[in-house]
Amino acid sequence: MFTRLSVVNACLATMGELPLVELTEDHPMVGAALGNLEEAIVSELHRQWWFNTDYVKLTATDQGYVYAPGDAVAVHVEGHPNLILRGRRLYDRYKSTYEIGGTYYATIIRNVPFEDLPGPAQILVKDAAVLQFQLNYDADTTKTQMLDRKYANSYQLLNAEHTRQIQANGLETPHVGLSRHNAGVLP
Repeated sequence: MFTRLSVVNACLATMGELPLVELTEDHPMVGAALGNLEEAIVSELHRQWWFNTDYVKLTATDQGYVYAPGDAVAVHVEGHPNLILRGRRLYDRYKSTYEIGGTYYATIIRNVPFEDLPGPAQILVKDAAVLQFQLNYDADTTKTQMLDRKYANSYQLLNAEHTRQIQANGLETPHVGLSRHNAGVLP
């Protein structure tokens, strides 16, 4: 759907710049736009979405360290609020140690590469990156307001899709839908 190049071009467009054909072109603002993109990926996708969340079992090494996957942005260990992610290892903040041993069930929020994100997530990340780029390099009030509204809309769309994906609305589950259909509520 979107590429890193399309995000960079959207950033450059806020300044009235012509689009690039490829990222290897020599343009002084490419690095800044890519930096805003990377920041937006981490900040927007740190939340637990349906596409970036896995439930895994983590087991300690022989030294007692428990390592998180390399692409983990956050780790929540079930039943152990004292265990947090520091670097790539779990850390016991009550005992001030990395040596915790054992096996733990955890929710891992992963840093999904931009190209692998579902469309609504790509749009949100793009809009966040463009808005930040605009604030950093142009800060035109009218443009900023328009981009802020676009970002808010993208967030609402992604959140609505998240609600559908996790079936948070009980009325949308297959069982309830079938019951409503059989009761004559739905056609």
